[in-house]
Amino acid sequence: MNLQQAANLGEIVAAIAVIITLIYLVVETRRNTRQLRQQTIENLNAKRFDFLQVLIDDSEVSKIVVTALSGQYTLPARDYFRFGMYLYSLFVSLELAHEKRQLGHLSDQQWAAWCEAVDWWLRTPGVRTWWEGKPEGFTKAFRNHIDSQMRGPDPSPERTDRRLAFLVEAGRPT
Repeated sequence: MNLQQAANLGEIVAAIAVIITLIYLVVETRRNTRQLRQQTIENLNAKRFDFLQVLIDDSEVSKIVVTALSGQYTLPARDYFRFGMYLYSLFVSLELAHEKRQLGHLSDQQWAAWCEAVDWWLRTPGVRTWWEGKPEGFTKAFRNHIDSQMRGPDPSPERTDRRLAFLVEAGRPT
């Protein structure tokens, strides 16, 4: 084998090594993307659970939230503040989910499930009043998304009516 043949063989080996490396990188990138999406879904679902857990564990907060959501009754300023902070923390998590969606870390199916879960909150008079007060600290893209979802048609008006009737009854002062 002469020097030219050895150089040609070296180039072929190097080209094969580059191709193998590129294939490896593609496989690893796909695997990491799947893991990142799964971790994102798990983290966001854990946050959803945490918000519900507060309502389950703390009857005072639960009563405040139900009363405020109905929009039928006036809350003392301290209780309305607690309601606002509860919603603010919920919306911070929603904005995180929105950002993850924009980055491609949530599938269309997962994002649709999140929007469906949040839709009933957005259709309550209490949340609408709170959001119209323009809470600060949210990105323009997220604000536009929430505004658009609030303006959109109610996917289940009968269910919304039943939920609102329940909130009015459950929030009735005793």
